[in-house]
Amino acid sequence: MTEEDIVRGFWHFNQKKEWPPRKITNLEEYKGGDRLNLDITQQSYLSAYQQTQLVKKWCDTLPKLSKVKYIWFISKVNQKTFDAVCEMPNLEGIWIKWSGIKNIDKIVKLKSLKHFHIGSSSQIESITCLADMNSLITLELEHIKKINEFEPISKCLKLEGLAIEGSMWTTQEIKNLTPIEKLKKLKYLSLMNTKILDASLKPLLQLKQLKRFDSSLNLPSQEIYNLKKIKALEFGNVPAEYLDIKTQVKNKLKWL
Repeated sequence: MTEEDIVRGFWHFNQKKEWPPRKITNLEEYKGGDRLNLDITQQSYLSAYQQTQLVKKWCDTLPKLSKVKYIWFISKVNQKTFDAVCEMPNLEGIWIKWSGIKNIDKIVKLKSLKHFHIGSSSQIESITCLADMNSLITLELEHIKKINEFEPISKCLKLEGLAIEGSMWTTQEIKNLTPIEKLKKLKYLSLMNTKILDASLKPLLQLKQLKRFDSSLNLPSQEIYNLKKIKALEFGNVPAEYLDIKTQVKNKLKWL
């Protein structure tokens, strides 16, 4: 990961690099290439039947798109679409804005998946399958309110970036951060709009490569102050008076 990836996140928008590419809705708009940005649901100009047929066409096609390595969904994703994505042969990255997905178990079929972002998805019932996703480098989970135990993530030992976040209106509960202390390669961690039930950041002190940490800051001051023991930490929203860091994020971003 580059320093810009660490500061902004792997999926940060970059128009010059067409990251993501122009969104498309109809299958005929796809002209090949390794990146695909889909807007295929919530199309108000379509009848219910036409909407269903559009999604079905894409679900039938996605497993055949062997050139695609990165896919974005900027409208709501249903279970059938997610399952179809999990049949794509060479996928390395998935970005989902929000979803009604309940089950993500089929993701284990994606043996080359390195980057997974799933936005607000309050219906997800289990993340046990993530224990088998040892190819992941970045993982970002938002508003998966049925989950507060994140032990499966401890098996993702290649992770360099991790986000477990609440939504704009809902706080994500996290039982404790013990699973995260095993992720020795972690370089950025975001816990925005979360509530850590045991109110302890102690597991993070094991993350010697952590360079960026964003938090809700609803924790005891001493827990935050102790983060200064992480010598690599220099980015994030933790107040400088706690960390005595050299450079605040807002200054560093000027040259990125």
